[in-house]
Amino acid sequence: MANSLQKGFLLTRQAQDLPQGLRLTYWLKGHNGPIKLTIDDEKAIFFVEQQQVERSQQLLTAAKIDCVIKALTLTNFAGSQVHGFYFSKLNQFYKARELFQRAEIKCYEDDIRPEDRFLMERFITGTMAFSGQQLPSFKFESYADVKCKAAPYQVNLTMLSIDIECAMDGSLYSIGCYSDNVEKVFMIGAVEPQAKPYIDWVIDECDLLLKFVTWLTEFDPDIIIGWNV
Repeated sequence: MANSLQKGFLLTRQAQDLPQGLRLTYWLKGHNGPIKLTIDDEKAIFFVEQQQVERSQQLLTAAKIDCVIKALTLTNFAGSQVHGFYFSKLNQFYKARELFQRAEIKCYEDDIRPEDRFLMERFITGTMAFSGQQLPSFKFESYADVKCKAAPYQVNLTMLSIDIECAMDGSLYSIGCYSDNVEKVFMIGAVEPQAKPYIDWVIDECDLLLKFVTWLTEFDPDIIIGWNV
């Protein structure tokens, strides 16, 4: 049963190849917590000038790359008509792009990933409204067959800053975490009685990472920031 229009704030986006085709996945934050949206049967796209289409088709056929080519009313900045090259799989898209680069065939908008194009075509930059088929899930809301559009929405986002300290050889010393209401440090070493109470002393690097990941999952920030994160 399709759900009525709901709203959320976009956190992450991803495209992945599945046996049945390309899937887009978006994670949002809504009033009740995290929301997962999945969209199937989208295409990865780039454009080629009309005069290069016949040669492009020959190259794709020889390389056994699946692609649907459509004549469009669009033009490039020079006014030349372009055709759309539509791929059901990302790996086919990348193979074709590499093939055309070697053949010196210009591809337009081949640097735009399908999960970004989907948002751009709907003018979605952060907040959105959506509807779709709700799926069974435990800790979050999940929807398939989703339709989205840009829409205003107010949401409070939690943020966590993390700082990872390592030796020159890459061995881990500590991980510090800070937000408006949390101070936490995971540090390798013996307990120091005069140390700050927010320091969690751990045995070794493995213990540090396990405790940090467990704590981070529990704290569950919407945004993670930090130096070179």
